[in-house]
Amino acid sequence: MDPETVVAALRKNIVLVALHVVLGAVLGLVLGLLTPPVYTSTASANVGTEQPDSSQTNDSVLNYMKNIMPTLVEMGTSEAALSQVAEATGLSEDEVRRSVTISTKTETIIIEVQASHSDPGQAQAIAEAEIAALDSAARDLSERSQNSDLTLTLAVLDAASLPSTPSSLPTSRTMMVGAVVGLAAGAGMALLLYVLQRRDPEAHTVAPLVLLGRPKDAEKGGRNTGGAGDSETTGGSARTGTGTYPGGPTRQPRAG
Repeated sequence: MDPETVVAALRKNIVLVALHVVLGAVLGLVLGLLTPPVYTSTASANVGTEQPDSSQTNDSVLNYMKNIMPTLVEMGTSEAALSQVAEATGLSEDEVRRSVTISTKTETIIIEVQASHSDPGQAQAIAEAEIAALDSAARDLSERSQNSDLTLTLAVLDAASLPSTPSSLPTSRTMMVGAVVGLAAGAGMALLLYVLQRRDPEAHTVAPLVLLGRPKDAEKGGRNTGGAGDSETTGGSARTGTGTYPGGPTRQPRAG
């Protein structure tokens, strides 16, 4: 579709597009006002070991920790870890599960924790409790592993932050997003209507609104048509009267 067609479709249906934009902006504003702000606290920790026996090389220990990192991340969201965090923060396990996100970078031994909550202080408390729960999970994992002489621990790199600004979208941003979505929807509807009208103009002609009886235009047209018919009939009758009678046609006498 060429740009000229798009511009023509938007001009012809500009009211429809404007209504979609306004509706989208209003919905975005309502969503922003009804949704509480969310604060996110972040923390990171480095996985290390307590190695009483120096029989293993540093490379072997590092490879062991890298291989065990995915398992440690999964244990951070286990029932035991969630229960420990819930007990420390006073929240339910479902709330903790929804608010906590644990990740690790590839080929590293650093764990990153993100905790979200409507209360910034509660978000910070969740992140701190999750780091402590991961440390306990790392120690339990060490006891069950084959390298029982290595004890995994977590050393805090970045303490849990106290967020000062919401991480969720502000109301003005949600309103702008809604307006953009409404603009896209309105433009798509305008293009669709324009294409359909060009293909079959008569099928999309709007009939006049009739509340009682016939439309005035149709009524006037009917009257005009009836009057013309009457005049023709009258004229015909007049013409017929000069040369006919009820019994049939008459013959005019020939000129003598």
